[in-house]
Amino acid sequence: MNTDLSSIKIENGNALIVNAVSESIFRVRISADGKFRDSGLSRYGILKTDWPECTCDTRKKTGTIELQTAKATLAVSLADGSVTLKNEKGIVLDQKDAPVSDRESGSRLAFRLDATERLFGLGDENRECVSKRGHKARMVVTNVATYEPMPFVMSTRGWGLFLNTTWYHYADLGATDRNTAVFSSEKGTLDYFLFVGDSLRELLSVYTEIAGRPALLPKWGYGMTFVCDEREFRARDMLYEAYEFRRHEVPCDVIGLEPGWMEKHYDFSVDKKWSDDRFHIPVWLKDRNFGKFTDALRNMGFKMSLWLCCDYDLSEYEEMLIKGKDTPTSGPTADESVSMEDNLIKDPHFVPRYMDDVTKRGEPWFKHLEKFVDDGASAFKLDGANSVCFHPDRKWMNGMEDAEMHNLYPVLYVKQMADGYQ
Repeated sequence: MNTDLSSIKIENGNALIVNAVSESIFRVRISADGKFRDSGLSRYGILKTDWPECTCDTRKKTGTIELQTAKATLAVSLADGSVTLKNEKGIVLDQKDAPVSDRESGSRLAFRLDATERLFGLGDENRECVSKRGHKARMVVTNVATYEPMPFVMSTRGWGLFLNTTWYHYADLGATDRNTAVFSSEKGTLDYFLFVGDSLRELLSVYTEIAGRPALLPKWGYGMTFVCDEREFRARDMLYEAYEFRRHEVPCDVIGLEPGWMEKHYDFSVDKKWSDDRFHIPVWLKDRNFGKFTDALRNMGFKMSLWLCCDYDLSEYEEMLIKGKDTPTSGPTADESVSMEDNLIKDPHFVPRYMDDVTKRGEPWFKHLEKFVDDGASAFKLDGANSVCFHPDRKWMNGMEDAEMHNLYPVLYVKQMADGYQ
């Protein structure tokens, strides 16, 4: 990346960094205190960082800095940090007023909308509309209703926007004012990507280049999954259901078990085990590839899925990966986990105490699941459970408060499960 403009002071006192990360993509960061902190998406390797060199002309004009690539031009106001984005055909996005960016009091971006353009994106934040023009959304993970809010919008006019944030935030795409799109948050600074594309298909491709391409499931993951009734369901009942599918020649690839497969119902801990009454595996069969109910399932051509709940502090392991400890043996001390500058009392005797009786310091979450994979679990159903609840008094081990960690948590959960299986 050869177009990184070092932090510059703009006239309203904020600090600004702007980059052309590719011929189609610009990144803009604004900070009121001059400090630029990585979002969890950047820090934990979710977003692309290894961009190839990009040819970009940078010109300073009266009151503006202009970055021009082969496909787009971004003009940034040196008065307040507002931007205008142009593709090869002309202006596609114009900022309506000065952006607001303050870690403690939040952020705001407002853009003018053309009368004819339609907007799409935001991920799984509602189940009512695909076209988002005239729609307002609270971008927060909530149970059942909003499992995967994505801070991404694309327009039929040829522009796309991705907010690099996990803080609770809001998108008002012409709901309050039909001619204005507003993105705001109660906390956190502005860090966003603007990009151009000739079609929605191309804009979506650019977005996934930034945020990551979706991974293909194994072929059986696209087939029919049958989830067994939880009530006193036993291994023999599961095998009977599997046999009936085959006997009636009903195509089915996956048999799923709900929380009853565990000895302790809804066990969030890393000490969970099979229910001894309903899913007993004799100790002498434990390491063999025959004789267990899971082997009978495999012989009939089924994969097995286990319901899972998690309230583990996944941030500790991510911090260990950054430090190069792929298989941690001990977790960071409280001093290392949370910067003392974030604490109200700056006395080394009063470091934060974690009222977390689930997380085993220094042990990644997937470690305790390996034995169930060895027993034949081909997949886990990741129930939202406690992770979709709000924890306003929880301080996570990476120092984040819940308003920043809440939306990040399911992303790290899926990442660590996929990496663990790999």
